[in-house]
Amino acid sequence: MKKIGDEYELRIPEWNITKVMAESCWDIGYNGNCIIIGHLSSGCAVSHPALTGKWLLPYWVDPVYGGSQPYDDLGPGTHAIGVICGGDGFGPFVDDIGIACGSRFIPAKCTNNQGAAQYYWIDSCMQYLANLKQSGVDIRVISNCWSAAKGSDLHWWNLILNWKNLGVLPVYPVGGGGPSAGTVGSHASYPTVIGVGPLISGDNIANFSSRGPAPNINPINDPSYWYYPSWNLLKPDISAPGVSIRSSVPNGGYATYSSTARATPHISGAVAILLQKNPNLTVIELYDLLRNNCDQPGQVRCILIITMVGED
Repeated sequence: MKKIGDEYELRIPEWNITKVMAESCWDIGYNGNCIIIGHLSSGCAVSHPALTGKWLLPYWVDPVYGGSQPYDDLGPGTHAIGVICGGDGFGPFVDDIGIACGSRFIPAKCTNNQGAAQYYWIDSCMQYLANLKQSGVDIRVISNCWSAAKGSDLHWWNLILNWKNLGVLPVYPVGGGGPSAGTVGSHASYPTVIGVGPLISGDNIANFSSRGPAPNINPINDPSYWYYPSWNLLKPDISAPGVSIRSSVPNGGYATYSSTARATPHISGAVAILLQKNPNLTVIELYDLLRNNCDQPGQVRCILIITMVGED
């Protein structure tokens, strides 16, 4: 039920919004208001009606083509950012596609118009967001729409560790190389990252999802980097809806996508809601809240935001 002025209109949210109980958080006043989220993908169509006013101007970087203003020449970035913050919750806007409609985003383009990425493009985007954080732009979580094929690729280890040390929570998809064991991609394989798996509507992990364990190599297997002592290479860390997810696309319309990268923005939006309630939460505390308060229907840990936020 959505209030429009003094009237109420029956409106059923997207299945994924209901699944993680985001609308229950909106109902008690939490929508991620003013929390800043960095995002690495194909860019973003910031003029999309569902995203109007949510881009944190003037921040944007495009090491791929050097564009001076945000754009998206492929689509996944706009779609994922829509899942993070599209729409207006209980406001008059019709398409409530986002978890944390009050949050703001900074897009960083790291893939070309074919979806391919180079190390330099990714590194440049990651360092750009780190530099912003160090300069006083209070980015709290960085969401990503891509993963490298090999979980043993440690190229980004120090960049990710720097984010974590700066107080930024890294959130990555585990990849679409499943269903065999040991297929988790990098950076999701790192113990310093929340690696996210995709669920179908019935609480089952999507068949295409990559699986753990993470590679048993140093420094991944060094417990000093683990969020909790018994982690022991478990991936995904948590799962969220990732199949048949409706969200924004660059032409101003909407489309339904399925991938591990559709699950990731649910976690980033949930983090924004948690941080609105308690801005002092550390990266480790955020991870623990996600891990310890999710639903666990047999084979997966499934995000359930309202259990973490609670009611005052």
